[in-house]
Amino acid sequence: PVAGAVDPLRVLLFEKRAGARCIAVLRGNVHGVELVPTRVHSECLLGDALGSTRCECGSQLRAFQRQVLGDDQGKNVVMNDSKEDGVVGANNEGGSTHRCGILLYLLGHEGKGIGLASKLQAYSLQDGPLQLSEEEANLHLGFRVDARRYGAARAALRELGVKSVSLYTNSVRKAAALGDIVAATVRWRSREQCWQQVSGSRKHSSDTSS
Repeated sequence: PVAGAVDPLRVLLFEKRAGARCIAVLRGNVHGVELVPTRVHSECLLGDALGSTRCECGSQLRAFQRQVLGDDQGKNVVMNDSKEDGVVGANNEGGSTHRCGILLYLLGHEGKGIGLASKLQAYSLQDGPLQLSEEEANLHLGFRVDARRYGAARAALRELGVKSVSLYTNSVRKAAALGDIVAATVRWRSREQCWQQVSGSRKHSSDTSS
């Protein structure tokens, strides 16, 4: 059982690939399903486990658990057409529906792929006399601005057999890395602290790290 989840969840561990190991948390049957609500989440100890307010990682993770894996699925999400994301077996008489969703948690993505120790060094550079930005701090330490790769997530989605996903992200880079399997995106709304898909939105209009 997982906090906030109303249906049984399955947890699968995939082999390390492209510098990351993928843990998949599944609600319902996703094989052969279109527009499966999916969050590809980078490991973040400080945000996910300790609730750091320096990033929104923890808030985004818990909101996805609540809205997709939990009993709030569908609330706060404005669909872009008549086909509802991740709903299987619905009928026109108001009968039961089977909801599904996927959380892919990527171990090895801490600090945008530079690791926890280097991430803490980057924090010191951001807070110290130099007052560097996150990107500048990573470059100062000899890393790329974003060293994360998403081959492990792509491989997991292929193995799970999903037809397409509705990806919960604001990141153009992440959506592009996953390729054609991304049919729609659901964006993070910082003010509302929830995931929300704007009507008609299937393009990626900004590039952030979430």
